[in-house]
Amino acid sequence: PVLRVSHLDIDQVAALFQTSAGPACGLIGTAAVAAAAAASLSLLAGWRGAGRRRGAGSGGGVGSAGGGGGVRASSAGAVLAGGAVGAGWRARSASGIASGLVAGFCGATSISASKLVWLLFAETLRRGGDNGFARLGSWVIGGVMAGGEAAMVAALYLGLRRAEASVVIPCYYGSMTVFAAVQGLLLFDLGPSLSAGGAAGFSC
Repeated sequence: PVLRVSHLDIDQVAALFQTSAGPACGLIGTAAVAAAAAASLSLLAGWRGAGRRRGAGSGGGVGSAGGGGGVRASSAGAVLAGGAVGAGWRARSASGIASGLVAGFCGATSISASKLVWLLFAETLRRGGDNGFARLGSWVIGGVMAGGEAAMVAALYLGLRRAEASVVIPCYYGSMTVFAAVQGLLLFDLGPSLSAGGAAGFSC
């Protein structure tokens, strides 16, 4: 679907939220999905981290015995240590995915707010148009745009400190694309203009 609106004033922006539950549902729904997924992954990361510490402690506690007993003890310690390393990598990956999801939601919300800011700016520049930034609501939307970008950068920074970029960045890009598309469809009520093929493609 194509957005056919070229400019909006703040009253028209407010009407988007007052006349339909779609915009609020888009924001709340994507926030709920991102928060639930991030919380679940954070819990998983904590559980994996605890397992890694237990495994490392068990590996270190295997005593050294003489002869064949010592070999068996060393082998058991190596297996436990290897399991602890694997659990640690999975814990870091889960934490990185959670950060990527949070960054994706923040980035998508910033994108949605930036669309509204641009439409307000176009109204301001339009011949005979109203000043789109003469009221507080416009600046609130601008604050959401800037705050979303700042939160996105912070979430990415924390994620990249905990996990590999190959885990965090794809999750961030993928989730931001989906969240931004859903928010845009509901914010501007573009669902009815989707064709059957377009809806199927979007769902895929």
